[in-house]
Amino acid sequence: MGFAAVCWTIWKCRNKSCFDKKKLIKSPAEIVIHACALMEFWADLYTPEIRSQLADGMKIILSCAHSVLARQMRPVSPLLAPEDTSDQEQ
Repeated sequence: MGFAAVCWTIWKCRNKSCFDKKKLIKSPAEIVIHACALMEFWADLYTPEIRSQLADGMKIILSCAHSVLARQMRPVSPLLAPEDTSDQEQ
C-alpha cells in the first residue's frame, strides 16, 4: 500500500505542476507526507488490527519526514556559514 501511495502522490504532483501550473515539490519529504495522508485515508478499508499497524508505521515515517523538512527549512546563520579560504591561501 505504501508503494501505491507514493506512486499516486508523485503522479498527482506531476499533474499539478504540468497542467495546473501550481507549486512544485521542493523536497522528497513532502511526497512522503502526502503519501502518508493517502494511506491514512485508505486505512479505513482494512481491519482494525491492520489499521493500528498502519497508524504506527505512519507515525514513524511522518516523524522522520518532519525532521528532514525542519532541517531543510532552517536558515543558515552567516556566522556559521563556511568561510571562503581561497583568498587566504594566496
